Amino acid sequence: MGGRVPAAYDGHFWEGSIFAGISILVPKFVGLPLVLLLDLVLRRVQVPWVHVVAFLVVFGLLPGIGLWSAVGSMALFWFCTLLGACAAAGRALAFRPRGRYRRPTTRE
Repeated sequence: MGGRVPAAYDGHFWEGSIFAGISILVPKFVGLPLVLLLDLVLRRVQVPWVHVVAFLVVFGLLPGIGLWSAVGSMALFWFCTLLGACAAAGRALAFRPRGRYRRPTTRE
């Protein structure tokens, strides 16, 4: 019995907890205002694919290209692109013809 202490108790537990807390708070305080601003800009655009592409570009490709050029990691680029694709998919749900996530338009 003896000797080695598990990594969770070796001080890395708190580092991971702090990282997890920051990774939850940053999207709330940075991402939410960006989403609301982009929604405000796209408010009068009625074409759904413009919204989907805008969310993919703003929340996926631009951060991915920025991190790729700063750090040089393609993994970060693909991770950001995946997050942008998730944002675009969420935006596409707002334009479903029926359902509770339906976004009202001015054509109705």
